[in-house]
Amino acid sequence: MTDRGAVSRWLAGYEAAWRVPGTDALTGIFTDDASYRQSPYAAPVVGLDAIRRMWDEERAGPDEVFTLATEILAVDGPTAVVRAEVRYGDPVRQEYRDLWVMRLDGDGRCAWFEEWPFWPERPYAADSSLSRCVPAGSAGPGGVLQQAPQGLDVLALGGLGSDRDPHRPGTVQQGRGQQGGA
Repeated sequence: MTDRGAVSRWLAGYEAAWRVPGTDALTGIFTDDASYRQSPYAAPVVGLDAIRRMWDEERAGPDEVFTLATEILAVDGPTAVVRAEVRYGDPVRQEYRDLWVMRLDGDGRCAWFEEWPFWPERPYAADSSLSRCVPAGSAGPGGVLQQAPQGLDVLALGGLGSDRDPHRPGTVQQGRGQQGGA
């Protein structure tokens, strides 16, 4: 069963594997057919042998100086979300914050791993108007801002909602529950 304890053990195993020579420790934390995606849009590295090669290419070696701080944000069934902060070097020469989304199997090994890394020099994932605040009820690019039931403003993007405004292709009509033309 995946619970916070299982995720915590996996995180300790991941850090320990990064700190030891070779890649033998990976067999204890990844399944043979695991999928490892280094960013949400990157092609996954699939299979333990491919993950071993990627691991060897990505790290400077077991003596690399780094700190890893993690916080388990959520566990739901076999899936967990973890916030990680990594700092390399002393003094720090590189750092980033990361969200890890993972699925653990029944024996606590990871079958699916996806990273969402962010670097200090790039504080936003995209430099677009979508990363800016839009006043409630205002039209945003590709959508109309709607009021969510809990009082949260939500930008509904074309293609993501089922309620299309036939007069504004790619937008969602506020307060409608019927399918329109696109």
